Amino acid sequence: PMVDEAINHPIYRGLNHRVEERILRKATAISVTTEGTVNLYALSMDEITSKMTVIPPLLSSPLMSQVTSGTDDKIRLVFTGTLYANIRRPDFLLGVFNELLNTSLGDRLELHFYGYTTQVEESFVPYKDQLNKTIFLHGTVSRDSAIKAIAEADVLVNIGNTTTYQLPSKVVEYVSTGKQIINISLIENDSSARFFED
Repeated sequence: PMVDEAINHPIYRGLNHRVEERILRKATAISVTTEGTVNLYALSMDEITSKMTVIPPLLSSPLMSQVTSGTDDKIRLVFTGTLYANIRRPDFLLGVFNELLNTSLGDRLELHFYGYTTQVEESFVPYKDQLNKTIFLHGTVSRDSAIKAIAEADVLVNIGNTTTYQLPSKVVEYVSTGKQIINISLIENDSSARFFED
């Protein structure tokens, strides 16, 4: 189960920072996946940035061999991952999807969310009549189920973080499928947008 950040941070923030700092100072090499992460550490532990190397994210599942397409005429847009109240909200996506339902493709569109959505439940309230009709909340699922959902999607949806130093881990899996990806950038210097440029 996920630990609620509101509980974890006040209790363990100081301990987490001290342990992290001790480990990073002792390390001989540190790999991170974004330049934003290097910049963030430079603010508090500048001396460790010389040990940091920005590497591409690693792919941990063989999605390319599992890519399939649907057997009906539905167009499935699939988001996998965790939605957070402060760094990754679905509001803009839901608004755009609602508008798309009024186009000639509207009766074929489905938007599926796989993952933790509890922190943003209020985002779905205006669309409650569409739940389980055009918008589907599958909740937290097994890794195999998430991979299957990605493989069977027609279009993959990524919502970028409102932080410049975190790259959603799923972007590498998304790219490995060769499918179309809609990336929603919530900030100007979106790490996902930078990743997708390559």
